[in-house]
Amino acid sequence: MLGINWAEALILGAVGAIIIAYLYLRLVKWGPRPERALDHIRNHTLWTGIITWALSSEAAANRAGIMPAPQSAGPSIPLDAAVPNPWDTIPLAALIGPVVAVLVVHLLGQLSWPAPKSPKRVAVLEYRRVRDFIEPALGWTVLGVFLLSAGTVAYLAFAPGHPVRLAGSPTEGTWYGPLDGRVPGWMLATALGASLAILAAGTFAVMALIASRRSLEALDSVQNKTLRTVGMNRLLRISATMASGFAAIAGNYLVQLAPGSTATSSVNWLALTNLAVLASMLFWKPPFIEDVASPAASGPHAGHGPGRGALANTGLDAARLADSTIAAVVPAAVVGGFAGALLMTWLGWMGPAVVATVFILLTYAGLEVLLRRNYATPGLPHKHLSKSIPWPLYAALIIAAAGLAIALNQVWRARTEGLGTSAGWNGTGGPATFFDIPLLCALAVAAAGALAAWQVLRRPALGKAWPALDGALRRRALFRIGRTVASGWFTVLGAVVMVLPNEADSNPLAPQPNLAALGAVCIALAALMLVFPVRAVSPADFLPESAETSADLDG
Repeated sequence: MLGINWAEALILGAVGAIIIAYLYLRLVKWGPRPERALDHIRNHTLWTGIITWALSSEAAANRAGIMPAPQSAGPSIPLDAAVPNPWDTIPLAALIGPVVAVLVVHLLGQLSWPAPKSPKRVAVLEYRRVRDFIEPALGWTVLGVFLLSAGTVAYLAFAPGHPVRLAGSPTEGTWYGPLDGRVPGWMLATALGASLAILAAGTFAVMALIASRRSLEALDSVQNKTLRTVGMNRLLRISATMASGFAAIAGNYLVQLAPGSTATSSVNWLALTNLAVLASMLFWKPPFIEDVASPAASGPHAGHGPGRGALANTGLDAARLADSTIAAVVPAAVVGGFAGALLMTWLGWMGPAVVATVFILLTYAGLEVLLRRNYATPGLPHKHLSKSIPWPLYAALIIAAAGLAIALNQVWRARTEGLGTSAGWNGTGGPATFFDIPLLCALAVAAAGALAAWQVLRRPALGKAWPALDGALRRRALFRIGRTVASGWFTVLGAVVMVLPNEADSNPLAPQPNLAALGAVCIALAALMLVFPVRAVSPADFLPESAETSADLDG
C-alpha cells in the first residue's frame, strides 16, 4: 500500500532539496523591488494555485477497492483467492499523497511571503476570524461538497463486497463476460474517510494560518484583507475538488455490477458531479488585489466608481456574489438531476429535468438570503422596480403557461373519453397520472420560482451601495428566476405534447399534426431559455442617480 522503491525515494529527495533551495533563495537572497511588490505578490498567489491544481489529481486511485477479473473462463473466484490481501487494492499513497502535497504547497505559500525590510514594525490591533475572509457563496458550496462526500463515504461503509466472476459459457450458445469484484465497503470507506478527514483538518489549519499570519508591509489594510481572501479562495476551491474526487472514487466502487446482476452497464453519477464541481471551481475567479486607492477616493465623490470608497467596495462585493451564481447553480443542477433520476420510475425522463430546475431555483433563493444577510441593511426600503423583467420574458412565461393549460386540458379530455393507452405516465399508475404528474411538476416549478422571487423582492436595500446597483442586481436576479421558470414549464409542456393522444383525421389528404416535432421544439426552447444570458453589471450601475442621492448617502 505505502511501499516506496528506491527510485521514488530518490525523486522525493530531489523534490525536497529543490524546495529547500528555493525557500532559501526566496527568503534570504531574493527580494522584490518595492515598485514591483504588488505584481510579485499577485504572481505568488497565482503560481501557488497552479502548482496545487497540478498536484491534486486522484486518478491513480480511481479503481480503489476493485479486484480486476482475469479474462480466462471459469467459475467465480472467492475473495481470498482473488486477492490474498484486499488492502492491496486500495492505494493509500494515491489517496493521501495528493492531499498532503496540496496542503504542504499552500502552507509553504503562506510561509514564504517576503520578510519585512523596515527596521520598524507597525503594531495593528485587529481581531481576525477565518470566516471574515471566506466568500459566502464559495464557503457554503464547499461545505455542501464536503457533506456530500462524507455522506457517500458513510454509505459506502455498509456496502458488501463480491467475488470476481470469470468469463464463461454455461450452456452451448450462451456466454457471459468477466466481471470485476470488489472488497468489503468498510475497507475503502476507512481509506477514503481518513483521506477526507486529513483534507478537512489540513484545510482548516491552513485557513487559520492565513487569517492569523502577519500582514505584508508592502500592502495597505484593504489589500492585505483581499490577499487573505484570495488565499482562502484558492485553498477552498482545490479542497472542494479533491473532496468531490473522493466521492467519485466511492461512486466508481458502488456501481460495480454484482455477479448475479442482469444489467450490462452502469452510470457513476458521482463522477459527473465531480466533473461539475471541477468545472465550477476551476472558473470561480478569486478577488483581484487592486492598486493603492487614489487620493480621489477620499474626496467628495468617493465611491462613485468601482474600487473607490466604502460604497463601491460593498457594491463590488455584492455584485461579485451575484455573479458567482453559476458556481453554485451547476452543482445544484447536477445534484438535482441525480435526485430526479431516482424518481424516473414515476416521472420518466422528465424527472431529472424538473427536479434540477427546482434545485436551481432554490439555489437562487439561497443566494438571495446570503446577499441579504451579508450586504443588506434590515429595514432599509428599496426603490420600486419600474421594469423588473423584459417583455420577451413575460411573453415566454405567458406562452408556456397557456400551452400547459391547453395541453393539460387535452389530457383531461382524453382521460375522460377513454382515449389513448390505459397505462399511466411512464407506464406506472393509471390514466390519471397523465394529468396529475405534469400538473404536479409544473406547480413545483412555479412554487420554487415564487419562493426565489419572494426572496428577491423582500430583500432590503443594500446599505452601502448606490440604489442603481441595488436595482440592477434585483432585476438580474428576477431575470434568472423568470427564465428558469419558463424553461421548466416548456420542459413539462414538451413532455406532455409528446405523449398527447392524437385522433388522426379520416381524410388522408388533410395535414396531420406532428406532436413529436412540436414537443421537440418545446424542449429546444426550454434549453435556450435556461442558458439565455443576463445583462452584465455596467460601470453606470456604480454611479449615483443625482447629486441629492449622493449627499444623502454621504451624510
